[in-house]
Amino acid sequence: VDSIKQIAGQDGKRMSVMARSGVEEETVKKIVSATGGKGIHFSATGSRPREMAFQNPKIAAMGEEGMSEYVVRTVDAERVRTIRALAESC
Repeated sequence: VDSIKQIAGQDGKRMSVMARSGVEEETVKKIVSATGGKGIHFSATGSRPREMAFQNPKIAAMGEEGMSEYVVRTVDAERVRTIRALAESC
């Protein structure tokens, strides 16, 4: 947060700094309030079951580490709305 504030303060008229790492429901208000930032970037990931007709749990998954190939990563629209509302309330 201090680094973002310092960089943004160097020339706020010509440069825009966007916070992007660690922006979640629990942190967004602190980040936006402390930095005066006007932009944030976040993933708001969610998941849902993959729509597969056939699944064989005995076959090794080819998905991401810690995720099953039977689960799809998605964007959680409710998390997006929540984080946006929190950021705009600052």
